[in-house]
Amino acid sequence: MISSILLVVVVVSLLITIHEFGHLIVAKLARIPVEAFSIGFGPVLLKKKWGGTEYRLSLVPLGGYIKMTGEDDDTKGGFNQKPFGIKAAVIAAGPVSNLVLGFVLLSVMFSIFGTRYISPVADPAPGSPAGEVFKPGDLLLAVNGDTIPSYDHFERALETNAGKELTVTLLRNGRRLDIAYTVPTDTWYTEERIRPVVGRVKPDSPADSLGLEPGDRIVGFAGDSIATWQQLTEAIGSRPGERSSVTWLRNDSIRTDSVTPTAGTDEETGEPEGQLGVWVQMPPRDLEPLLSPVVGRVRGGGPASQIGMQSGDTITGVAGIEVSRWDEVLETVGRRPGETVSVTWKHLGEMRSDSVTLASEVDQLSGERVGQLGIWVRLAHRDIPVHLALWEGMKRTGYVVVQTFAIVYKVITRQISAKAIGGPVFVAKVAYEGASWGAEYFIALWALLSINLFVVNMLPIPVLDGGRILLFVIESVRRRRLTEKEISVAMNIGWAIVGLIFVVVLFNDIVRLIRN
Repeated sequence: MISSILLVVVVVSLLITIHEFGHLIVAKLARIPVEAFSIGFGPVLLKKKWGGTEYRLSLVPLGGYIKMTGEDDDTKGGFNQKPFGIKAAVIAAGPVSNLVLGFVLLSVMFSIFGTRYISPVADPAPGSPAGEVFKPGDLLLAVNGDTIPSYDHFERALETNAGKELTVTLLRNGRRLDIAYTVPTDTWYTEERIRPVVGRVKPDSPADSLGLEPGDRIVGFAGDSIATWQQLTEAIGSRPGERSSVTWLRNDSIRTDSVTPTAGTDEETGEPEGQLGVWVQMPPRDLEPLLSPVVGRVRGGGPASQIGMQSGDTITGVAGIEVSRWDEVLETVGRRPGETVSVTWKHLGEMRSDSVTLASEVDQLSGERVGQLGIWVRLAHRDIPVHLALWEGMKRTGYVVVQTFAIVYKVITRQISAKAIGGPVFVAKVAYEGASWGAEYFIALWALLSINLFVVNMLPIPVLDGGRILLFVIESVRRRRLTEKEISVAMNIGWAIVGLIFVVVLFNDIVRLIRN
């Protein structure tokens, strides 16, 4: 615990230092006098004056600030006397510095470790149209003459050619073949294909008390026949707190009982809805990548590490169940949180066997406990030159920015539960676990936190950098400065919002600690 706290302090302190340093550099370039530059809050531990600025190291490292002349008054040559563009640039420089740091870290990561990708090896679903054309283990080489470097490229080719016939070049048993494949009009899931089959059951839920198990197919609810998962969710959702009959099929045997769905809230509309406490068992897609159960990375101190499992080992069995695919490992382990299970694996041609207690983690969105072995799948690796590493770093940075803003929007609009966000304790846990996965993962995590800091600070909330820039925009449009009262009201609103967010994330952290 102490090591995780120290780790998060170091990481957050560095992120804040870069952030405040961005403000400082642009303020100096704009010839705005900076009275103080502090890393941390509270009592000053060290200080030194240089170039008209007092540099401080304070006791509480989880924060920092710069004090510019003229922020609170109209001192000549001070911050408030500068034009809109300069003031906005000074404020934006902090979060932009975090964005740049995230880009640099990702670029360094790609330069050192290269990129990882899923090999274009086919695993068609038996009985599907793809299963009549492809065989498990086919190495996909090209589509209509265009080389396929990864499975992602192959999926994109399917997406852009729905309903069309493609010529796929592949390698099967050492033979190069050209085959014709007509891409289905629907290459992904449709509501009609998702059957009402139970994938997981939430503990202590109505479904759990009813005795439903994974694999059960619900065929009737409240007297209505059920053929799709959508029909089931609509039937359950419309009957919160209302006792209803349930009919399900298990191993060709029909069972019937009654149950009362709990009263929950629809995340999109906010309206009451019934909840049974089950997750769907998604049908296999026609064509999936074939991932063998080969270990790529082992988490330090995790269950797999405790029994001596290493990168490159092949898992052959878990809990007495033979496995030949990575998804089979995930499914078998995920259903057994906290259980002690047997594990068999192959290490350098030698078969090994041992028993280990699986880790028990709580899914942040569903609240369900899942088992973990502490391993990642082995993916293909490709070294890339520096210029491509920079390009990958830029693409990944842009992707993270867009996705982070999207997540913030979904939390605000209640498409994602606020339970998914975390505070300092959650960051400490993630940072500690990041270090246990190795340098590559930790650098990626560090970059992610830095980019997230950019997004959070650019939100248009007064007291945050984005909110301050918004106030400058309002002043520019109105062509006059905001009064002290107007600024005070805006800041009070900002602090209220930030305070509410802090309470929510702190509550989430406490709940996670109690659950763990």
